[in-house]
Amino acid sequence: MSIAKLCWHAIQLMLPPEASSSYSDALLKSVPARIAVCQQVARAAVSGDVCPPLAVAIALRETAFTHSISNKGARGPLGVIPKYIPKSICKNPRSRCDYTKAGIAAFNYWYDRHPADLCTTLAKYNAGNKGSCTAGALGYSYAVSVMSNYQKLLSVWEGDCSEYELGC
Repeated sequence: MSIAKLCWHAIQLMLPPEASSSYSDALLKSVPARIAVCQQVARAAVSGDVCPPLAVAIALRETAFTHSISNKGARGPLGVIPKYIPKSICKNPRSRCDYTKAGIAAFNYWYDRHPADLCTTLAKYNAGNKGSCTAGALGYSYAVSVMSNYQKLLSVWEGDCSEYELGC
């Protein structure tokens, strides 16, 4: 499957069947920009050796494919906190920085520490060292949400993502 089709499927996951028409209209107007961000995330995932559907599922959960800044200061489509971005990725993370690349690097940081446990990797990506895959713990509901969308996106992806097995 192409990245474009992956991103179209991800956009469809954003729109619940019972959404109001005003919500639908607002989302539809933003679709081209969101698809462009989704494709940027998927391409960065390929470059960073991360399964594209997984990176897209993270971006879907973090920002729904926008370049926003969260109330906690997380930036870019993958919601990265600038103070945790390695200097090798961004010299000055509060100014010009490729936050998509930084998000992929942050995911890889946690995955390298928990390679057999995608749930823990995602919980820690979300909540740092306090993240855990114990029900009710910090990062747990985030990890479950990302893995649910990852599983849906895997169903339409033809590439190999067997390294990232689902858990929780």
